Amino acid sequence: MLAALGVEVKLVGSLARGGFSIDSDVDILVTS
Repeated sequence: MLAALGVEVKLVGSLARGGFSIDSDVDILVTS
């Protein structure tokens, strides 16, 4: 639950910076 929440926060942060990328999201999931 907390891990999923952390991923969402990072996704929102990436979108806010305009740096959304599937690769980075996969890395986040793997390292979580």
